[in-house]
Order: sequence, then C-alpha cells, then structure tokens
Amino acid sequence: MSVGERSLETVNTDCGTDNTAAVSFTEGGASVTGTIPVSDPCHEAVFADVSLSDGALTVTMAAEEADADACQQCLGVVEYSAGFETENGVPSSVTVRHDAQGETTTVADVSR
Repeated sequence: MSVGERSLETVNTDCGTDNTAAVSFTEGGASVTGTIPVSDPCHEAVFADVSLSDGALTVTMAAEEADADACQQCLGVVEYSAGFETENGVPSSVTVRHDAQGETTTVADVSR
C-alpha cells in the first residue's frame, strides 16, 4: 500500500487556541479535518510529514506564515481539511500529529 494523491486546504484562520483533529475513512483512503494553534491568525496549513507503514497512515501537520498586509494580534488557529488517497487498500489506522508552537503532539489516533 502507498499514499497516492493528497489534498490540503486552509479552511479558516481566527483567534483561538484549539488543537484538535478528526479522521474519516473513505472508500479510497482517509480525510482529516483539524485546527492547529499558531502565534497569530496569519498562517496557513502545510504537510510537515506523511508516511504509510504496515497499513498505518501517519500525518504530521504544521502551519507557516502566510503573506498578509496586516494581521490581527491574538493567539490564532488554522483550520484545515486534508484528503489522502491510498493505492491498494485503505489504511487500517490514521494518526494525526500537529507540529505547533515548538512541539509535536498527537491529536488523533483512529483505527477502522
């Protein structure tokens, strides 16, 4: 099994402190939605790492500064939506990690 196509969209940015993720299994892989805490809302979601080993998909998400003329001064969050298509089967589990504010934490660990 291997990771095929993947997609990522920054859905929203705002003030907040949430650090969460939810996983759904699809017919061809998995999808993840989540919220990453950042220093201010002027960031966008990026893949830090995506790996698949023995049917277990591990996704590490991060955020990087976005081009912005002005930025609200508050602790921020980046909401994202990501999709992963796998070839030759669907993952048996998905682990989502967030690399945020200097540390990497597991925010979801789901088996089907």
